[in-house]
Amino acid sequence: MKSLDQPGIIKYIERHLSKWPKNVTVHVNNHECEFAEPPVAQERRFVPTDEIRESLGDVELILKISKIHLEQDLRGVSVFSKGIWYETTLAGSESRDMSQYIFGEIDVPKLDDDTSPIAPFDLSRSMRLNPNNKLVRHIYAFIGEKVEELRRELVSAEKKRKSDEEARKLAQQAEEIAKIINDDFDDFRKKLMRVKTRGGYGSDYSNKLLRGGEEDNDLVLGSEVPAEITSSTGGPGQTGSGGVCNGEHPRNLGPIVEAIEGATKKKGQSTGGQGKKYKRRGGFQVKFKNMGAESYRAKYVGEERTIYINIDHPQLQAAKGLGAITEPAFKRLAYEVAFAEYSVALASEMANHDYYIDPTDPIYDIRETLNRIARKGAMLYSE
Repeated sequence: MKSLDQPGIIKYIERHLSKWPKNVTVHVNNHECEFAEPPVAQERRFVPTDEIRESLGDVELILKISKIHLEQDLRGVSVFSKGIWYETTLAGSESRDMSQYIFGEIDVPKLDDDTSPIAPFDLSRSMRLNPNNKLVRHIYAFIGEKVEELRRELVSAEKKRKSDEEARKLAQQAEEIAKIINDDFDDFRKKLMRVKTRGGYGSDYSNKLLRGGEEDNDLVLGSEVPAEITSSTGGPGQTGSGGVCNGEHPRNLGPIVEAIEGATKKKGQSTGGQGKKYKRRGGFQVKFKNMGAESYRAKYVGEERTIYINIDHPQLQAAKGLGAITEPAFKRLAYEVAFAEYSVALASEMANHDYYIDPTDPIYDIRETLNRIARKGAMLYSE
C-alpha cells in the first residue's frame, strides 16, 4: 500500500489558499501552507463597456502574464463574487498557444444577487458556473474577448523573439544539449528493455514505460518508414492451442526494426494505430526561456517532455556577464543545468509509472544518470 502523498496534499492546499481569504492558516504536520504567486511579467486591467457593462456592473478584469509556464490548475481567470471563488476559466482559450502563461481574476458582485429563473451557480459543487445563465454568459464573453486579445499579443511577441539572432543561437545550443540527452534516453530505454525481458516481464515493458507519450510507433519489417534492422530475431513467439505456433517449440519472431536518425532505406512498416500511421518515438526537448530571476534554474514540463532553462537566473546571468551567450562559461553552465534537470525528470517519469518500490531508488538513478550524461556530453566542454 502506498503511503500518503503529503507533498501533493500540501501543493493542492497552497494553490487553493490563493482563492480564499488571506487570514486563513493551514498546517500539514510541521509545514505551514503558503501560496507563492507565479512571477509576473506584465499586468493588464480591463473594464467592460456597453451591454456587458450594463449586465456586469462596474467590475474590473485583471489579467497577468506569468514569466514561467503555469501548471494546469494555475491557468485562467478566477471568478469571484463578493470575495467568494466560484470558477477559474480561460473562456474558450484553453489549450491554445501561449494560454499557459495567462492568469488573473475578476469579482462580479451581481452574481451573488442574481435572481434569474436559471441560477448562475452549478449546485453540483463542480466549481463551475452555469453557462445557461445570462449573466454568466456575459462574464464568459468579457473574459474570453480580453484573454484572446492578450494571447494573440503573446503569440506575436513569441514569434518575434524566436526570430532574434540570440534566440537562434540559444536554440542551436538547446539542440546540441537535447541530442546528448536523447542519446542517453534511448540507450537507457534499450538497457531497461533488455533487463526486463531477461527477468520475464516482456520485451515491450520499457517501451510502455518511457516511449515519450506516443502509443502507435511500433514497427515491423516492411517498406514504408526509413528504419534500420537492430536485431536479426525478435525472440521466441507463442505456443499452445491459443498461440500463433502450435508446434512443440515456439518460433522465432521476425527482425527488430527501429526508426533510427539518419536511416535512409525504408525497411519498416507501422504495426497499428489509426490508419496504421507511424508516429516517431518521443524524446526530450530543451529550450531557453526568460522565467524571472526568482524562478528556478530550470523547469521540466512533463506534458511537453521539455526542459526549460531559465536564462534570467542570477547564476546564468553571472556566467554570461557582459559577453554573448556563446561564451564558454555560459554554455558549460547551461549544460550542467540541463543535465541535472534531465536526471531528475527521468526519475520522475519512472516514478509516475510506479517503477520504484524503495524511496531511495530515485536517488541512485539520478546519480547514475548524472554520471552517464556527463560522460556523453564531455565533448561539449572542449568546444
